[in-house]
Order: sequence, then C-alpha cells, then structure tokens
Amino acid sequence: MKFEVKQALQEMQHFVRENRSTVWALFLAVLLLVAVQMLQARGENRIYCSGETGDLAALHIPKTARGKSVPLMIEAEKDGVRTKVEVILSFEPKTDKGQAVSKTTSAEDALKAALRALAGELETQEGEQILLPRRLEDGTTLRWSRSGTSRWILTVLLFPLLTTGLYMQKREKEKVERKRIRDGILRELPAFSGQLLLLLNSGMIFSDAFARIEDGYRKGRRQSPFAQEVIWIRRQAEETGKSLVAVMQTRAASLRLREFSRIAAMISDSQYKGVDLSDKLESERLLLWEQRKKLAEAKGKAAETKLAFPLALLLLVLILITAAPAILQM
Repeated sequence: MKFEVKQALQEMQHFVRENRSTVWALFLAVLLLVAVQMLQARGENRIYCSGETGDLAALHIPKTARGKSVPLMIEAEKDGVRTKVEVILSFEPKTDKGQAVSKTTSAEDALKAALRALAGELETQEGEQILLPRRLEDGTTLRWSRSGTSRWILTVLLFPLLTTGLYMQKREKEKVERKRIRDGILRELPAFSGQLLLLLNSGMIFSDAFARIEDGYRKGRRQSPFAQEVIWIRRQAEETGKSLVAVMQTRAASLRLREFSRIAAMISDSQYKGVDLSDKLESERLLLWEQRKKLAEAKGKAAETKLAFPLALLLLVLILITAAPAILQM
C-alpha cells in the first residue's frame, strides 16, 4: 500500500514537471479568481456592523448596495426551545404580495415562521442603517451572525482538484492507448508468427526473415500498432548495434505482453541455444489464433450489449407511435 501511494506521488510529480506551463497557467488563474473574491468579500464586510459583544448588531446598506443579497444566520430561543434559521435578505423594491399563512405543528416550527416573518420586515425597511433586533415582542431572544463561509477558501481548493483531474485524465488516456496497442498486437501477432515460420522453413535466417516482414509493414499504407513496433525494433537495432533478438526481448518486457514475450523467448533460445524453433512457433501460432478468436467473440458480445439499450429505446418509440392514435381516441 505504501509503495502504491509513493509510486502515485512520483507519477504526479512527473506529470507536474512535464506539464509545467499548464499547471502554472492554472495556478495563476485560480490566484486571480481568489484575489477577485477577496476584494468582493472586503467590500461586503462593510455591510456588517458588529456590536460590543462581537455579534452582529446592524446592517449598513447604502443606496449603491440596494439589490444585493445579504445571507444571515438567526439563532433564537424561547421557553427553552432553540432553533436556527438561515435567511437571505434582499434589499430591493418589492410589491406587497401578502404573507402566506401556514399551520405550524410544533413550537420550533412556529419560532422559525416568526423569524422568517422578521426577515421579511427587515427587507422592507428603508435607510442605510438597519438595526437587527435582539428580542421579539413575545420575548424571544435573538442572536445574529454571518451565514456561509468565505468563497475564496473553497476557490483555493480548485487548484489541487483541477491538477489532480488533469492528471487522472492523462492516466485514462494512457490506459486507453495501452489497451489499443495491446489489442492491436494480439490481433496481428498470429499472422506475424505464421509469416516468420513460413520464411524460416523456406531457408531464411531469422534476421533476414524479420527484415522481410518489416519491409512489408513499412511499405503498407496502414500502419497498425504491431507494425509500428516491428519497424521500431529494426530501427533501434540498426541505431544501437544490438541484435534484433535483444531489442525484441527488451521491447516485449516493456510492453508487458506475455504472448509477445513468449515468442521473443523462443527466438532467443533458438539463436543462442540452438533449440528448434519451428515446432514451438507452430504451436504458439495455433494458440495465438485461438486467443484471437476469443478476443473477437468478447468484442462481439460487448457490441451486442451496447446495442441493447438503443434497440430497446427504438422499440419503445415504435410502440408509442403505434398506440398513440388509440390512446388519443379514448
């Protein structure tokens, strides 16, 4: 578990180094957004006026601030019943629509209704200074406070969240690309083993047979993932001076494909130990063809599953269109 967490952190650091410009642009954008929100919060602080005890005592609503929404939290207590109500005061011209009367089922509900009614009365007050009452007429004590948290604090969290999202998106793309390469190699590996076996049985040595196959892949119009791997192996062997077998084994290990690794190991045993390659390559070719058939069957079943929902939707639409005239005549 510790190893996986450490490996994930290392991959995250590597991603940040590779995408330094994108991460810096994201950081600057979040920083600018935080600065804007802090300036707005500084202007909003002038609305709230605290009393001697530190609680809110009044609101300062100048004409320029008319139309703004002021979130408040009201804590009330009456006869041992306590409750909290979050209200949003909107100081803008209103039409008298009347108060909706609702039946309350408990003392707490009645207290909440009284607090909401008080908030409605405060919204209708005029003037720049609006006092917040400490008591209701029935003796209910009130305590006012600001509601909500500073938005800029939540905005700061956007940077690590968005960075992690970009990293996860890149990992998902790499996962899809690895699966595409793996499926492409498994799909064409049987044909490659068959071509190699045919050329070896005709009297060619492995290097010449591999070069002939690579020439065919390179001249082809459409280069599949496996064709690109074959071309890369030959080019790497020519540039580094290593043998084709050594480069193939190294590449197979990096791709983590058992089937490709088995063929590379067979060729290596044939080249360095003199083991007969024809029989092993023939049995491996038959096994690869069976795996390819199973892979094709699995993809066919997956396609059928994906088509089930669209077909059901079309069937439902057809039933509705057919039954609609009869339903309308009822």
